Amino acid sequence: MPTEESVEIEPTDLSKIKAVTTPTGAADEDDDTEAGTKLTRLNLDTDPKSPPGPGPNISTIYTTTHKEAVTCTAFSKDGRYAVSGSADASLKIVDVNKMKLVNDEVHPVIRTLYDHVS
Repeated sequence: MPTEESVEIEPTDLSKIKAVTTPTGAADEDDDTEAGTKLTRLNLDTDPKSPPGPGPNISTIYTTTHKEAVTCTAFSKDGRYAVSGSADASLKIVDVNKMKLVNDEVHPVIRTLYDHVS
């Protein structure tokens, strides 16, 4: 009975991964698949010493606090409003244009709704 081998996979640049498909009817010598089986493999031979790419350019415009973790977000079709839902069973509706003002006097939260659970 063959034994399974544990392999640790390092994070890698996904753009370097290549999928190789063995055509139907072909089988490799080192395969334990039957001829006629379509097999797709991922080539994970990447240079582990290559530096990671640049991170995303993110800036915080406005923050509003829920009592627990945010579990979902959505925008209105016209992009004027955003809503965030939280594990504390609350929804916060915000005006996106007011978020862009970055002003302590302007509060973009239009309404907070409580006791909303999925």
